Amino acid sequence: MSAVLPAPEAGYTALINGGTGRLEIEAPDGASVGMRVTGGAGAVALRIGEGAAVNAHVSGGVGQVVIEVPRDAAVRLRAQTGLGGISVPAHFVRLSGGETSVAASGAWETPGFDAAERQIDIEFSGGVGGLTVR
Repeated sequence: MSAVLPAPEAGYTALINGGTGRLEIEAPDGASVGMRVTGGAGAVALRIGEGAAVNAHVSGGVGQVVIEVPRDAAVRLRAQTGLGGISVPAHFVRLSGGETSVAASGAWETPGFDAAERQIDIEFSGGVGGLTVR
């Protein structure tokens, strides 16, 4: 399933529930959206466009979750996996958390997040499969 969200001037909320198979979601450039994404049995791919302001709550199901953010975006990530690891870009600063032999958790931010006008705030709760932010 693929979904390209609209980019209206006013913000909105999107509720997206995955089923079986790959779930692809795109928040286009300049979008202002709150979203709740629930994965099913399959990978989840979320692409966030340039200048987007996003507040995302992502619950993984069974499968890898990949979230693509613009390189210069102000991003905060709070994540907890069930079975799987967490991979974030090198410029993200770890604020808390650690890894055990089975699960990983923590919080990360990009430098200057608090002062940014447009922010991407992601809360991830994983199932079976890891999280990659790139």
